[in-house]
Amino acid sequence: MIIMKYIKKYSGIFLTIIIFCVCLSGCVDAFDRSGYIQGMLDATYKGECEAYAQATNSSIEAIENDYNDFIRHETDIFLRFSGLTDDDVIPEDLNSQLLEAIKTIYGQVRYTVKEADRSGSVAIDIEPLDIYNSVYSEFFNFNQEFRQRNNNYEFQDYTDEEFIREYLSPLIEILKSHEENLAYREPVTVTVNVAPDDDGRYTISDEDVTSIYNAMIYYSIDNPSSN
Repeated sequence: MIIMKYIKKYSGIFLTIIIFCVCLSGCVDAFDRSGYIQGMLDATYKGECEAYAQATNSSIEAIENDYNDFIRHETDIFLRFSGLTDDDVIPEDLNSQLLEAIKTIYGQVRYTVKEADRSGSVAIDIEPLDIYNSVYSEFFNFNQEFRQRNNNYEFQDYTDEEFIREYLSPLIEILKSHEENLAYREPVTVTVNVAPDDDGRYTISDEDVTSIYNAMIYYSIDNPSSN
């Protein structure tokens, strides 16, 4: 199993994709900075795209495509956490199940966007979702059992697809079993600055994007050596 500390500081490139800049004319104070952040987070993690598409003058289809790209990215992280690699071909039905599970779980992230201050800074109170620690012990135990079965040549006549299916299906079921009882870390506050760039388009920095990304989901595993 790959320990999540190696991907804890993921770049957040897919989150960056959907941060569309908003062009406004007239008074700077008319721009709803808090609404911009709220819409960005709702679109990114919950797939609630209509309001953000309207606010950014973008098509709903474009926002939905970026949301789906982000979910696929997070699915890839889950597969690496499970010990699978890019060389492993995931059966389409299992891939669909996993995508839906990630959507359901990520749709329950917790954040509260505060009103912007005079400087354009917006504070976001976040309760980091702790899904990886929640499933770690069960994943670890399953891996131990599966490794023993493999050492006993139980899978020697399996095709590659059958082997992946035998391995991944139980892990997806473990993940899905936590959908209705998710764990969260102690709240943290991330403050970002929403400001116009040289072209007058409102946005936040890549550093702020990454800070939000790293806070929203808790990617580290606590005391993995205890298992």
